[in-house]
Amino acid sequence: MRMLFLFICLLCSTSKVLAQQLDFTDLLLQDWRQHLPDGQFDVLLVGEQEVPLLVHESRTSLTKGVVVIISDTSQSPLHGQGLSMLVNQLTGWGWVTMQLPAPSPESVLEDEEPVPADDQVPSFHTAPLLTDTQFTQNAQALGERINAVANRAGRYPGFFLVISQGITAASLATSYAEGSLAAPDALVVLSPYLPNRPMNDDLPRRLARTPMPVLDLFSHWDNGWSRMHIEQRKIEAERELKMHYRQREIIGQPLDAQQMARVGKEIQGWLVYLGW
Repeated sequence: MRMLFLFICLLCSTSKVLAQQLDFTDLLLQDWRQHLPDGQFDVLLVGEQEVPLLVHESRTSLTKGVVVIISDTSQSPLHGQGLSMLVNQLTGWGWVTMQLPAPSPESVLEDEEPVPADDQVPSFHTAPLLTDTQFTQNAQALGERINAVANRAGRYPGFFLVISQGITAASLATSYAEGSLAAPDALVVLSPYLPNRPMNDDLPRRLARTPMPVLDLFSHWDNGWSRMHIEQRKIEAERELKMHYRQREIIGQPLDAQQMARVGKEIQGWLVYLGW
């Protein structure tokens, strides 16, 4: 019995070590290699890490450019809901789409920090708290992925557009505002937020100070962190005299086909307004 107990403990310990060695992106790539046919996805080399990348060519004779769709943290680009439903619309409008996963904060964390005090946490929060260290390291890892996919997008002529959601959208907006990441031609953010009270409070100001046109989309189904500053994001954009900022509410059930079709139409209408 004692030997069996020791074996179970050793097995649990080994599994924990393997889980720590393989982060979300590694596990996703491993899963795709096991279940997807050869040639259905590409691999993007980001530093020493292999990141799975889905590329869909434009379905029109004239290519407008590249749209990078980067999912929210710990969400697969192949997820049946959400941003993946935009691909068919965008390729039909003349865009090459590139989908890749975002790094999860847990996968880049080196030194844990204490959780913020209770007075920094809204009572309606629905996402794990993000520490300052996690945010900094996650933003750096995210920037490396965006730079790598931007180099890949350079093979195509035309505009370079980034569409992102949630924590990923907020992190990118912060990096663009600080100038630590080369700006795309335009940015679409869907329900941006950071589950860190001081950072989330500062997000409207940072979003307003990004150098590129921004389409800011939100819905009734956004979590509490994102809903906190919907109006403030628009106010800050007006205060900063930000050019080509547009905020739109998306009506419908959360991330269903009808709602995402509306998201696609909002993006298309905004791009037409920009002259694209």
